[in-house]
Amino acid sequence: MFMTTHKIVAQQTLAQLSRSNYPLDKRCFIWGNMIPDIAPNLIAKPHYLNESLNYIVKSTLSLCCLPASILDIPMKRRYVSAQIGIICHFLSDFFTLPHSQRLKLDSISATSKHLKYETLLQHKASQGSFSQLNLSEENISSFVMQLQAQYQLREDYMNDLRYSVKISSIISALIVQTIQENAPLNSYEKVEAAIL
Repeated sequence: MFMTTHKIVAQQTLAQLSRSNYPLDKRCFIWGNMIPDIAPNLIAKPHYLNESLNYIVKSTLSLCCLPASILDIPMKRRYVSAQIGIICHFLSDFFTLPHSQRLKLDSISATSKHLKYETLLQHKASQGSFSQLNLSEENISSFVMQLQAQYQLREDYMNDLRYSVKISSIISALIVQTIQENAPLNSYEKVEAAIL
C-alpha cells in the first residue's frame, strides 16, 4: 500500500473504533500507520506475513502489558496510538494482494506490477467507505484465526481494503481493551490466539 492508502485505512479504522469510544490519539495513530514506509528501521522489516508476524505478535503483547493509566497520560497515549498504528500498517500489508502473494520488488517487472496494483488500490480507497464492522459482535479470537483463509478466497481491491480495516480494527480494539482491563501477563495466550 502507498502511504496515502495507509492513511485512508487508518481513518476508516478510526471510524470503526469511534463507535466504541476508544481513547486513541487520531493524529498519532494515522502517523503510526504511515511511518513504516518512511523510517529506515521499519522499512528494513519485511512487510510480509511469514517474516514479520512474530514482530507484530511481540509488539502487540508488549502493548497489552501496559497499565490502564497509560491511556490517561496524553504523551503516553500518543505513543501507544502510534505503536498501534505501526502494528496496523503491517497487518494491512499482510491483507493486500501484492504482499499476500509475495510480490517482491526484486525486478523491474515485479516492481511495476506491485506499484500498479497499489496505485489502483489507492484509487479505490479514495472513493469512500468500504468497511462495515460492528466490533462488539465479533468473536475476535475465532475471527482472526480464520481471517487470512477467508481473505484469500477473493482477489480484488475492495477485498484488500475491507480486510485491512477489519484486521486493523480488531487488533486495535483488542490492544486498547486489554490495556483498559489492565490485563495480567497471562493474557499472552488470548492475544496470540486472536492474532494467529
